[in-house]
Amino acid sequence: MLKRALILPGLVLVAGVLAMIVILAMPAAGPVPVAAQQAYPAPATPPPPAYPAPATALPAATPVSPVRATATPAPATATKDATATAVPAMPTRTPVPTRVPPTAAQVAQAVVPTPASSDALICVPGQTMIVTGVAPPRAPLLLLFGTRVVGGGSATASGDFALPLTFGVERAGVHTITVQVRGARQVVQTLTCEMPPTTPTPVVRRTR
Repeated sequence: MLKRALILPGLVLVAGVLAMIVILAMPAAGPVPVAAQQAYPAPATPPPPAYPAPATALPAATPVSPVRATATPAPATATKDATATAVPAMPTRTPVPTRVPPTAAQVAQAVVPTPASSDALICVPGQTMIVTGVAPPRAPLLLLFGTRVVGGGSATASGDFALPLTFGVERAGVHTITVQVRGARQVVQTLTCEMPPTTPTPVVRRTR
């Protein structure tokens, strides 16, 4: 048993020595042929480097100023403007007609409206009065001063009439003005007129 244990290490030692002798006896290896080196085709792309390439410095980015939106003021509504700037309407003035001064003839013949039957009327020589009243429609009319016919006319379709009367030189006193329907003797208006006394014109007499 002891003998076998000693033989096994000795065999291992002898095998190692023989291997070293064989290695040393082999000729030095020459250059390897190109064909032997290219037993396998080279890859199409070069292999990545063992270490990453240094990062290329990028140019500094230019800061861009932010664009500010300008708020456009909205126009004021028509209702707000109308309420804030409402102006009261000015009243329209009616143009006043230009008065024409009366002529001398118009002053001498001033028209006097007809007074009521109970009012006293002063008759002035040279003055014109308009006698008005109501009569049958379209009736022919006569205007009398006392018992004398001094004018006339006709009523309108509604029965109204207006007859002018110009006073002459009459005797002083109260006179009657009458309007009646021609041919029928129908009285439709009666007035009283007082004629003032006229002042006598002094007469210059020559003495010898």
